[in-house]
Amino acid sequence: MTVGWWIGSLLGALTAVGLATLYNGRRLVPVTVHGHSMYPTYTSGERIVVHRRRRVRVGQVVVVEQPAAGGGWAQSPVIGPAPARAVALRRWMIKRVAALPGDPLPPTPIPVAGGVGAAVPSGYLVVFGDNQRASFDSRHIGLVPVERVLGVPLVNRPARPPDGVHQVGHRPALRH
Repeated sequence: MTVGWWIGSLLGALTAVGLATLYNGRRLVPVTVHGHSMYPTYTSGERIVVHRRRRVRVGQVVVVEQPAAGGGWAQSPVIGPAPARAVALRRWMIKRVAALPGDPLPPTPIPVAGGVGAAVPSGYLVVFGDNQRASFDSRHIGLVPVERVLGVPLVNRPARPPDGVHQVGHRPALRH
């Protein structure tokens, strides 16, 4: 066995221990994608690992809590290292951030006071699915509170939108 093999094995073991620690510390959450709102970037049935954080940027994929059928959220947000059961009992959506607080609202109609040209208020995001035709997103639910962000996929994929879908730009990250 060579020194390179030992170093590779050690790094692999440390990575596994680090991921296990993050998972046990409830910083990593496995999520299954359901539906076609993010197709072709993500496909229904695909499993991803979400890193529990709320620092996001425009163009980044996020997992956000889905509002109740009548609008709004029935429960307080999942904050901090919540138990897996608390996370599993909620309904989540995977979307791409289109605008951060202070950004102008996108030209796509969003049910929010102020309309096109108004700024996204502090503490809120605009999110869209990559596949507009199959996405339930800010066009339907309006602005999403930052506190409703579960996290971001461990590996962020660039948009591969089908025809007629929003193209999102890049901006500095938002800390929450």
